[in-house]
Amino acid sequence: MIEDILLMKRHNINTVRTAHYANDPRWFPLCNRYGLYLIGEANIESHGMGYGERSLAKDPTWKEAHLDRTIRMVERDKNHPSIIIWSLGNEAGDGVNFEATSAWIHENDPTRPVHYERAGRQPHTDIVCPMYSSIESIVAYAKSNPDRPLILCEYAHAMGNSVGNLQDYCDAIEAYPALQGGSIWDWVDQGLRKFEDGKMFWAYGGDYGDVPNDDNFCCNGLVQPDRTPNPSLYEVKKVYQYIKAEPVDLTAGTIRIRNKYAFQDLAGFVEGRWELCEDGNVIAKGTLPGPLPAAGADTVVTVPVTKPSLRPGSEYWLKVTFALAADQLWAPKGYVVAWDQFKMPWEAPAPAQADAAAMPALNVVEPAEAIRVFNGDVSVTVGRASGAIESLRYKGAELLARPLVPNFWRALTDNDDGNRAIQRLGVWKNAGPRRQVHTVRVEQPAASVVRITTEATLPAADSDWRNTYTIYGNGDVLVEASFAPGGALPELPRFGMQAAVPKAMDSMTWYGRGPHENYWDRKTSAAVGYYSGKVEDLDHDYVKPQENANRCDVRWVAWTDGAGRGLMAVGMPLLSISAWPYTQEALDAAMHIHELPRSDFVTINLDLKQTGVGGDNSWGARPHKQYTLFARDYAYMFCLRPITSGGDPEAVARRPLAVPKQVKPVRIAHENDRIVMTCETLGADIRYTVDGSTPTPDSPLYTQPMPVPAGRVVKARAFAEGMIDSVITVADLAQIAKSAWKVVHVDCFEPGEGYAEHAIDGKPDTFWHTTWSTGRPGHPHEIQVDLGKPTSMSGFSYLPRQDMANGRIGRYEFYVSNDGKDWGRVVATGRFRNTSALQKVTFDKPATARFIRLVALSEVVGQPYTTVAELDILPVE
Repeated sequence: MIEDILLMKRHNINTVRTAHYANDPRWFPLCNRYGLYLIGEANIESHGMGYGERSLAKDPTWKEAHLDRTIRMVERDKNHPSIIIWSLGNEAGDGVNFEATSAWIHENDPTRPVHYERAGRQPHTDIVCPMYSSIESIVAYAKSNPDRPLILCEYAHAMGNSVGNLQDYCDAIEAYPALQGGSIWDWVDQGLRKFEDGKMFWAYGGDYGDVPNDDNFCCNGLVQPDRTPNPSLYEVKKVYQYIKAEPVDLTAGTIRIRNKYAFQDLAGFVEGRWELCEDGNVIAKGTLPGPLPAAGADTVVTVPVTKPSLRPGSEYWLKVTFALAADQLWAPKGYVVAWDQFKMPWEAPAPAQADAAAMPALNVVEPAEAIRVFNGDVSVTVGRASGAIESLRYKGAELLARPLVPNFWRALTDNDDGNRAIQRLGVWKNAGPRRQVHTVRVEQPAASVVRITTEATLPAADSDWRNTYTIYGNGDVLVEASFAPGGALPELPRFGMQAAVPKAMDSMTWYGRGPHENYWDRKTSAAVGYYSGKVEDLDHDYVKPQENANRCDVRWVAWTDGAGRGLMAVGMPLLSISAWPYTQEALDAAMHIHELPRSDFVTINLDLKQTGVGGDNSWGARPHKQYTLFARDYAYMFCLRPITSGGDPEAVARRPLAVPKQVKPVRIAHENDRIVMTCETLGADIRYTVDGSTPTPDSPLYTQPMPVPAGRVVKARAFAEGMIDSVITVADLAQIAKSAWKVVHVDCFEPGEGYAEHAIDGKPDTFWHTTWSTGRPGHPHEIQVDLGKPTSMSGFSYLPRQDMANGRIGRYEFYVSNDGKDWGRVVATGRFRNTSALQKVTFDKPATARFIRLVALSEVVGQPYTTVAELDILPVE
C-alpha cells in the first residue's frame, strides 16, 4: 500500500476512488498521513441486472440492503480526513434506493458531498460524475451554465499502450471551472506471476483454464502487477503536474510560473532551475530568480539566459525544472515534480550543403535481378522485384540484415483490438509485403550521384507507392517515400518503412523525444534531447504484447555495435522511430511476453508517423481525429548514413547533406467544366493518366485546360531534369464536381463541431451532427443538398461518423427534386447497418435531379441525434 501511495504521489496523482468497495481499513490512515484525497465508495454494484425496470435500485424491497452497506461504510470511515467525497456505489442503476442512501448520508454527514454516476443530473448526486465521457461532451456541459461540478468518475482507460490525448482532456478541464478532474481507470494491471519452461510471464483471464474469462481486460493499469510503471504513467505525471511554466517573451527570457497547488506555496517547497541546450547539449544553466508564487497564484520571472553564438543548423531549447527543496514523506530532496521545455525563437544559419562533385565517383551495374551502385567504400543494392534497398555495405561491413520496405501496419494495441482495427484496417496489414513493383528507373546525374526510382501498386485500392533512392559517393543514401491512395480507404495505423540491422548493432542513440516511449497523442511528457540505450531495454513489455517503443520528433537515430560501427537515419526533418529485438510479426502473434522469440537481428522502424494510441476507452473508441493518419497523400524523406568504427553519432549527424531538389506537387482544379493543372516548379512537365495507372515520363503531357475525362480519377505528376519527381496528385472527379454542391437545409446542427457542410466536404474525419448540447430534438432529421446542376445518379452512399458510433442512421428515406421544393415520392427507403463502413444504396432505376434530400428516421440504437460523415451520389455507369 505504501509503495502504491509513493508512486502515486511522485507522479502527481492526488485522488483515489476506492472503486468499487470500501477498501482495507489500513489504507485510510496511510492516505491521511501521506496526503491523498479519497472518494469512499460503497460496496454496491448490480450491473448484471441492468439499468431498466429490473434494476435493484428501483425495487424498494432492496432498500435496506442498499442502506446497510452505505451506513456501514460511512460509520466505519467517517473520521478519516482523507475522505472528501462519498460514492453511493458503481453501475447499479438508479432509483428510490439510491435516493434513500443519498438522503441518509446528507443527514448524517453534511460535511461531505455525495456522488453517484448513474444518477446523472438528478438531485441526489452533488457532483455530475460520468464515466468515459468525451472531451466534447464535458465541454458542452461546462458551457451549459451548470449548477454542479463535473468530475469524471472514470476516464482515460489505461489498458495496454493507451492514455493518449490526456493533455487534451486536462486542457479542457483547466479551461472551465465546472470541470474538476477525473479518475483514470485503472491503477494496476491485475495479472498474476506465472512460469512456463522456466520463463516468467504475467497471466490473465483464461491462463488457468478458467471459462468464461475476460482475457486481459483486467490488465488496464498505469503500473504492472509488480508496480513497474507503464509508459503512460510518465505522461500522467507531466500532465498532472502542479507547477506550470509558460512562455511570455522567450526573446527577453520571460516566462510565467503558475502554482496550481491549492494550499502549497512554492517558496521553500521547490527549487527552480533552468538550462539551455544547443541541440541536446547543455551550454548554460542556473537558478530561477524568485520569489516563486504562493498557492493558486502566478508570477512572471526573467530567466537570465543570453543568446549564444548560433551554430548553423542547430536548435536551442530552454528547460525549467522544479525539484523538492527538502525531503518530503513521499520523495527525497531534489526529486523533480514538474518541468517544461521551450524551443527558443532564434533563427540559426542554415547548415552548409555537401558538395556532391567532391565525392568519389560511383559505378552502376544492372543485372536482371537488381541494380548495384558502388565504389571503393560503399555498395548499395536495390532489388528490381522488391523495389527495396536489399543491401547497404560500407567499408566491407553489411549494415542491413533485412531489406528496407514500406510498412503500414502495427502490432495491434488493446485499444486497436477494442475498436475492431483488424476488421476495419486489415487492408493495411499486407499492403507493404504484397506490393507489385512495376517501374524501376536508374539515372546518374553526376559521376558521384545515382538516383534509382521504384514505383509499385499496393493491393489497398490499387494505391501508388514510390521510393526514390539518391546514392552519393560518400555513402549517404537519401530515401524519399510517397503514397497516393487509389480509392476509399480506412485510416493507416502507420506510414513508414521497416528494415533490420545486424544483431550486434543493439545500441540505439537518438536526438528527439524521450527517454521513454511516446506517441503522437502521448508525448507531452517526453522532452527533446539526446538519449541512448540498449534496444532490449528501450522496448516495453506490456502484459499482453503489442505495439511499443516508439519515439516521436526524432532528428536523427543511430544503431551501433560495441565498436561504434553502425547505421544512422537523419530525418528530413523529423521521424518517428522504434527498434525491437524481435519481428513485428512475432509481436503481433504473441499473447504473453514469454512467447516473444528474439531474432538474430534488430528490427528498425523509420516512420513518418503512427496514428495515436487513443485511450478514451478500450471497447470501441478510436484515436482522436487530430492524431489519425487518414488515407490521403503522404511523403517523407530521410538519409541513411554509415557510421565507421569509433564514430561519434552526433558528429556524424551534423555532417553536411547533399539534398536534391524535388519538383513541387501538381495542383488539379475544376474550372468551367474543364480540368486545369498547375505546378509551381518552372519548366516542369506535367504528365497525367485517367485510367488509374501511375503517371510516368511517357504518360500524356498536359499542355492546356482539358475536358473532364470519362474516368473517375485523374493522376498527375511533374518531372524536371536533375530533380526528384513530384509526388503523385490524385483527383477524384466526382469529388471535384462536389465542390459546387451546397447544403441548402438541415433541421439542426451542433455548433462548433457538427456543421452541415461537413457532410459533403470530402473529408471522412468531419461530420454533420444534429444538436445534442442544448437539448436533443428527436427524429426525423434531414439534410438537403443542391448539386449545382441536374445530375444523373444511380443511387447514393452514406458514410457514418468514423471516430465513434454515435449517431449512425438506422431507418432512412431518400428523395430527389428538380427545384428543391417538390420532392415527390421517396426514391429509396430502408435501414442502414450498424457499421462504420461506407454503405451504398442503388435506386430501382436511375434518376436525374439537381437537389437531393436524406431523411434519417431513426438512429441504430435509439439515440435522438444523427451524424453523417459523407453523403454522396452514385454515378450512372
